[in-house]
Amino acid sequence: MGAFACFRRVTGVDLRGFGRSEKLTYEDVCRIRRFTDDIIALAKDLDAEKVDFLGTSRGGFTVAQRAPAPWGRLILGHTGPKISIPADIMKKRLRELTETVMDTFSAIVARQTLSPDADPILIGRIADMIVRNDPMIYRRILLEGLSNFDVTDPLKSVARHSLVLTGQYEKVIPPFEGKELACLLPNIAPVRLCPT
Repeated sequence: MGAFACFRRVTGVDLRGFGRSEKLTYEDVCRIRRFTDDIIALAKDLDAEKVDFLGTSRGGFTVAQRAPAPWGRLILGHTGPKISIPADIMKKRLRELTETVMDTFSAIVARQTLSPDADPILIGRIADMIVRNDPMIYRRILLEGLSNFDVTDPLKSVARHSLVLTGQYEKVIPPFEGKELACLLPNIAPVRLCPT
């Protein structure tokens, strides 16, 4: 966030159930719109008429479903036009939730999400964020909260320039879904980032 703070007012949002906020409840899980309402309310509290938004994973889906207002520019990472976790990964996650402790499960999810050579510190941060959730609530997230979710129509109305980031090794939301997302946004300049 420091790099952006040099030329923008930056606010980090602690979504429900993440960071230092309270754990997710069943009602929070099944209504991603609740997260979006929280962010819109925060923008109003900050007197921000337009918000340039950087969201990854659930953060990306959260902002995408209520496009265009009050968003300015969007940067969406690990986000597709629909939530469609591949069947083999979903099956493994549900099995691990039942058969292992949350520590083991969180490590599996972090490895599924990141590239094979990801920084161990980043893997640890993601795992730490997941481990604080109740296994039964997380199971409901997978089975109910993340099903039938489609942001195709709202994204077509985004008027400002946007950026979509996808990872070469992404397993949960593969690169082709990021490309589909980019095609929905009317003012986007596609950029391919190559490993060095």
